[in-house]
Amino acid sequence: MTWNWPFAKSRQALKSAGHLEWPLVALSEPRAASWGSREAGALTRDGYLKNAVAYRCVRMVAEAAASIPLKSGHEGVARLIRQPMPEAATAGFVEAVYTELLLTGNAFVEAVRLPGETAAAALAPIRTGRVRPVKDAAGWVETWAVKGQGRERRVGREASGWCPMMQVKPYNPADEAMGLPPLAAARRALDLHNAGADWAKALIDNAAKPSGALVYGGGGRIPADQFDRLKEELAQSFSGAGNAGRPMLLEGGLQWQALSLSPAEMDFQETRAMAAREIALALGGPPMLLGILGDNTYANYREANAAFWRMTVLLAQRFAGAPSCWLDEPFGEDIDVRLEPLGEATHAVFEHRAGLPRKPVRLAAPPGFVRGARAGAGYAGYWDLPDPARAATYAMEADFGAGFAERTETALTEAAWPAGAFTLRIAETGTDGRIGEWLSIPAGSPYL
Repeated sequence: MTWNWPFAKSRQALKSAGHLEWPLVALSEPRAASWGSREAGALTRDGYLKNAVAYRCVRMVAEAAASIPLKSGHEGVARLIRQPMPEAATAGFVEAVYTELLLTGNAFVEAVRLPGETAAAALAPIRTGRVRPVKDAAGWVETWAVKGQGRERRVGREASGWCPMMQVKPYNPADEAMGLPPLAAARRALDLHNAGADWAKALIDNAAKPSGALVYGGGGRIPADQFDRLKEELAQSFSGAGNAGRPMLLEGGLQWQALSLSPAEMDFQETRAMAAREIALALGGPPMLLGILGDNTYANYREANAAFWRMTVLLAQRFAGAPSCWLDEPFGEDIDVRLEPLGEATHAVFEHRAGLPRKPVRLAAPPGFVRGARAGAGYAGYWDLPDPARAATYAMEADFGAGFAERTETALTEAAWPAGAFTLRIAETGTDGRIGEWLSIPAGSPYL
């Protein structure tokens, strides 16, 4: 334990002042809280590099979002998606982009072109700490200054108006050029969690003894030689984790008085758990998935995982839509980049969506039949049923003039039109038994 002696002076200084005895003085002065910087580099250092909760949240979101495949009908763009850079796979590239977006609020990707070619040959993720916006007189970004290899180069718009640097960012009301880091909103919770870890480590190093003072109740002062001996004994025999549990023998009117709260009195564990929940909330990671106990937001782990995937899909969709308009210019045509809804990587998404039924849309079939195609929320375009990832069930009701009745269940994507029915309505049934939004189809509809 480190002993801080208030108003410590040398013995010679006290003798020259005429003091032969040492007074015991305690000073307590509350100070204002000190919060860390919201700058992207500080958030990365204090969050991703030093805080386990922030690190795990960022990794979970980035890895999950990177596992959702991207797809494009353009051959050149599809090649870039499969291999953005030489000797680099899609997963590593996309994971780096998502990690930068979560930590700094910005994701920069530069299109690399070969001499004499207009189409992009590679996509290079640029770390946000290397990029600096250069604004014009009106305050708009004119070029991007990129540092590297001991120099700085400028990346700006070409004569056609296209910029080889793509930026993906969330809205920042305090800065038009740079995005707001998600972790910035939880900066105080991050400081509280880190400070709690430092305090716990300090307690362990000091044998889990809170700060305190030896109070002399004799009404006088301790002689200088006794003061020195007491100080030396405390430092050697009762400081540090190696002296944990050693009893202290006090004599001559001395009494130990605690000056700080114990971990139990501070509700230390709950304070750190509360800070961890705020960090997870800012980064989009359900606390239950991080092993934080006491969180009652979700009924069980399954629901927490489903909610996590919903938020992850929103993040992935933000990135998937950005290259669509950005790559139009170098490839000379409209580009469509979208999320691939099928595949083992997104099975958790579809498993959850089966429990949240969707409305069947774009019905089309031969005469006398109803054929459904389902549109998933958050995805562009449609895909035909049956879905290879899971089986779908539909509820159908027919109106013969007295209202909808005679509900039937079918797992097929085609069903015969009931004879004599004026209107048919159909909805998808979720795995939990809930019925989705009904879609009514009148007789003579062009969809039949």
